[in-house]
Amino acid sequence: MKGSDPLPPARNSEYYRTTWVLGLFGLIALSLYLPWLTGCAGLSSGGRNSGGQLTVSGTLSAAQDGVAYSAVLSVNGGKGPYTFSVTTGSLPQGLALGQSSGTISGTPTKSGSYTFTVQATDSTGLTGSNSFQITVSSGTSVSVTVTPGTATVASSQTVQFTAIVSNTSNTAVTWSASSGTISSSGMYTAPTVSSNTNATVTATSNADPTKSGTASLTITPLTPPALTISTTSLPGATAGTAYSDTMQAIGGTAPYQWTIYSGTLPTSFSLQSSGLLSGTTSQTGQFSITIEASDSSSPPQSATKAFTLTVNPANNTPLIATSFFGADFNNASDWPPTDGLNQAATLGGIRLWDDGVKWADINTSNGVYDFTGLDTFLGQAAANNMDVLYTFGDTPQFAAITTPPGMLAMIALGSRTASGGEITITRGSRGAPGNSAISVP
Repeated sequence: MKGSDPLPPARNSEYYRTTWVLGLFGLIALSLYLPWLTGCAGLSSGGRNSGGQLTVSGTLSAAQDGVAYSAVLSVNGGKGPYTFSVTTGSLPQGLALGQSSGTISGTPTKSGSYTFTVQATDSTGLTGSNSFQITVSSGTSVSVTVTPGTATVASSQTVQFTAIVSNTSNTAVTWSASSGTISSSGMYTAPTVSSNTNATVTATSNADPTKSGTASLTITPLTPPALTISTTSLPGATAGTAYSDTMQAIGGTAPYQWTIYSGTLPTSFSLQSSGLLSGTTSQTGQFSITIEASDSSSPPQSATKAFTLTVNPANNTPLIATSFFGADFNNASDWPPTDGLNQAATLGGIRLWDDGVKWADINTSNGVYDFTGLDTFLGQAAANNMDVLYTFGDTPQFAAITTPPGMLAMIALGSRTASGGEITITRGSRGAPGNSAISVP
């Protein structure tokens, strides 16, 4: 049948079928290839967010050694979930990066500055990265400790100090002292002092000059020899006569201070702090006192010593009483004596040397004595409150024969004592019998 062909030729049917199938397969291939191509484009743009599809960001503050730290990184772009990793550098010691959270946390254990790169990867494999830096400061400042912390050192002597510096590798210090000197190694030399003196030693850190440590010292003077009172005794004093004596001491540290430790001085006597003992007193007798001396050392030394101060009576009594001067009577046959005008004489004493009181009158022979005349005069003198001066003279004949010239012969006069030659006997007080005293001119 001629005319139009209502059905396409068989070859046309085959052509269209083939074309349709190829087009379908092309669409399928393109749909599978497009994600892979997109992924390759993402990989090639990774690194420091230069042209990549993922952006990693975060604000990382400074950290402190020994103090807990936390910071979170964020991702822009891509499809979660994301994973995080450190690709270059390192986190500070003690910190870690959470792989799924992007959190940097922990407690730093070492100070310093740390630079690192964090990469983020999304669920499709896209990546992005960024560089960060965390600075960790020292959690504890430099400290300096000086040992020993306190010390006592004698004048001009030495003591070794040591500085302990912490929280820094630079442990060097500079030494100084408020008094005395100290070497670069910490050897301190004390100054010369006369009393207890305080001083301070300081060690300053070279790593941080605002940090230092100190030690306190007490400097004592060299111990002086023991204080001793060297005065051995006090010279005697006389009533009514000015007295002066200075106490002496050795050892210790001068000047000395003197005081009466115990006992009482005679009236009007005093001991000055300089050690001068002086005064004029009317008292007599022995006065027991203890004197104390204190020196100027620190602490002060003291010493005591016992003394006896003897104050003797004034020696104003003459060897012969004044009552025997001013009148002379050679005849005492009449009693009481007269003044030569037949007027009774008021006398303070009489001198017996004649008129029945001579040695020969009393000692009439060897071993024979007659005290009648002597006792009469002594009795009269006592009745009139007179002193008696008796001159014992005129050697008897029997004694002169047996006694060589110039030699004394001792003769017993009962309770009295006499010797050859001229002997003075003062019998009692105011002529009272008894207690005879004999002196040989």
